[in-house]
Amino acid sequence: MALRYAPKLKALLLIGTGARLRVLPEALELMRKMAFGEIPPQFHPWGFAEKASPEIIAEGEKEWGKTGSLARYNDFVSCDQFDIIGELEKIRLPALIACGREDRLTPVKYSEFLKQKISASTMEVIDGAGHLVMLENPRGLSQAILRFLRGL
Repeated sequence: MALRYAPKLKALLLIGTGARLRVLPEALELMRKMAFGEIPPQFHPWGFAEKASPEIIAEGEKEWGKTGSLARYNDFVSCDQFDIIGELEKIRLPALIACGREDRLTPVKYSEFLKQKISASTMEVIDGAGHLVMLENPRGLSQAILRFLRGL
């Protein structure tokens, strides 16, 4: 969006992401099998912080189950093909880069790289959260977003 439609945007919220999102081949194969019914849908434990509560995990699995397995597989394929490393410095919009401190899918180093390459960015690492920071620490993420928006 920021590269194609920058004039239509005021700012970016980049949460739990990176400039290149390679997916482990084993994870892609698992998702492919799920897409064709070989494995029942379940949320992979990589999505949560180590100490995520059973209630948070159950909520994540419930949300995960709302999408079809083929859609989830295609999402992982799209992530695996995503790569804008060479274009990041073209992004001139203010950006909040936020991630969970324990994110294993898009680790903190991905956010640090975005912060280095997007000149008008700020970064917030949210404690007590993995990749599903919005479920694991919604208050911490909301506060980071509000601080960012107030600064625009």
